[in-house]
Amino acid sequence: MVKRSLGGQESGKGYFDSDKSDKVAKRGFFLFFLFFIGLVFFLFYYAFPGMGIDIGNGVIGKVVGSNFIGNSTHSNDIKVNANLNPSKISISGKVDKIELIANVDKFKFGNQDFNLKDRKTSIVIDNFDGKFSFDGINITDFKGKANKVYVDGLPVSSSKPLEVSFNSGSYNYLKLTNFYLSSLSYVTSGRVAFNDDRVVINLVKEDISLVGFKGNLESRSNKFILIGNVKKSNVAGSLDVSLS
Repeated sequence: MVKRSLGGQESGKGYFDSDKSDKVAKRGFFLFFLFFIGLVFFLFYYAFPGMGIDIGNGVIGKVVGSNFIGNSTHSNDIKVNANLNPSKISISGKVDKIELIANVDKFKFGNQDFNLKDRKTSIVIDNFDGKFSFDGINITDFKGKANKVYVDGLPVSSSKPLEVSFNSGSYNYLKLTNFYLSSLSYVTSGRVAFNDDRVVINLVKEDISLVGFKGNLESRSNKFILIGNVKKSNVAGSLDVSLS
């Protein structure tokens, strides 16, 4: 009986050791499975950067970082693509090209005056340097210099920059190519995407601030479309995202 009792104890010990080994193995497999899923997610995220963070209505954020010196663009600036409701913007400085479909009474280039009253006119201005303001409907206080303009497709050029101006007018379409805007801040609604849709923010009557923007702006159908680079963007405060 003693031998049978000792044999029973040894048999029970083997059973419990086996059960413990199974638990360790299952835990190890579970941890490996979590690691594998995390690795797959990491690789998927960086292989498809467009599948970024989408921040819905009512959530606001801040994007900071990058090196932006003067009017130059560096590879680590923050890319921005925004589609926003318009506000008033004032431009002062150089614009590589201005394309405009507008109703203006008189347009002046050098000593030539163009009477454009009561009709929509296509105006293209190359290498503009000056100032003007615009919102989603009107363009005002337009004055500067350029060396070439097109009025309804007719080119007029000069070997040196000449004065180009008009007082004010409404417009249907406006595009600015390659210009610098030190800051833009206003309350708006729309969509802003950073660094190829890594971060997407949907705004509903919320404040946005773009600092050190360099790129293009298109105004049409009562929308501002901005594509370029910024030094930083502040979207009113509760979420911080570093893209530097």
